Amino acid sequence: MTSVLSRATSMAGLSLLLLSVSVGAAFAQGDKWTCTADNMKSGSYRGGKTAKIHLKPYKNGAAYPVTIVSETEVTGVTKDGTPFTCVKS
Repeated sequence: MTSVLSRATSMAGLSLLLLSVSVGAAFAQGDKWTCTADNMKSGSYRGGKTAKIHLKPYKNGAAYPVTIVSETEVTGVTKDGTPFTCVKS
């Protein structure tokens, strides 16, 4: 019984590891992404949980959380409520 449980636990762990690797590969650093927003001075996304967005009225930009929409698109909202989108080119 213990051996069956150990094997099932190992298989579940392996499945999670493979899922993590495949998601990471989809958003690998080095991919070219283009970010857009109203009044955007600059923006960048390199994979991960945040995008760097700098809007024109402000002196500096900031890192904002993103929601992964697909392998080629992420979205988010800046502190002042401005929505932004980053797409993989």
